Amino acid sequence: MKLVFAVAEITLARLREPAFVIFMLIAAGMGFGTSEMGALSFKGDFSVLAVVLSNSQGVPVLSCFSIVLVATIMMAVFIGATDIPRDINSGMVMLVLSKPVGRMEYVIGKYVGVVAVCLVFFGVAVAGIVIGHMVRAGECFSLEVLARQGVASLIIFPFVAVTIAVSTFLDDMGAMIATVLYVGLGMAMSSAAVLLEMLPRGLNSAPFFYALYFLFPNFLHYFHSFQLSGLVLVALLAYTFSLTMIFLGVAIVRLGFKDMV
Repeated sequence: MKLVFAVAEITLARLREPAFVIFMLIAAGMGFGTSEMGALSFKGDFSVLAVVLSNSQGVPVLSCFSIVLVATIMMAVFIGATDIPRDINSGMVMLVLSKPVGRMEYVIGKYVGVVAVCLVFFGVAVAGIVIGHMVRAGECFSLEVLARQGVASLIIFPFVAVTIAVSTFLDDMGAMIATVLYVGLGMAMSSAAVLLEMLPRGLNSAPFFYALYFLFPNFLHYFHSFQLSGLVLVALLAYTFSLTMIFLGVAIVRLGFKDMV
């Protein structure tokens, strides 16, 4: 574990850069400015995405937290897609791997570092939301609402793993573009799957589509409204863990065969 954290510290060193201090200030301002936005609402909207996310029961994800999560995901793409390619291009990866650090420890360390940076960004933004809500509404969010937003933030863990995995195949700019396209296509496939399930059984015959569907992560799961005490939460935790392990495994295997020179 010491080797993993040693690699993670290389990424965490970015937190001391002036650019990232500015990002943190922007995160706090973003959270404060959006603190009074309510729950995600799709009243009168009959699109497939609305059907996927709408649920009259359970605790919803607030719009302000959704905006912050999207910003955090953008941060994950920016850091996660560039960290390993830049190490390879600069020769830093060979310096790290020349020490008693294996490629698996290197990948996991990079993952831990990017996740930590994203969680700091998200935490600063959430602090801005909470303070903004207390200043404007004179009250704090309930623990149940805050817990639901925390569950939604689990999306950070598999998303960073996806970004790290893609970055082992492409350079930094290519990895950023490919990650956005891959996740976007996955969300489109997830919405289309719901539409197909609404069709009559005789028309719903798309085995090829479902074969493709399972090649993409379904990040829409994190934005559903549901009760925090129940099987859905357990399933979401298992889904988060399995997705993260799968994509980290891909990254480790790929890096094992990648030419670092």
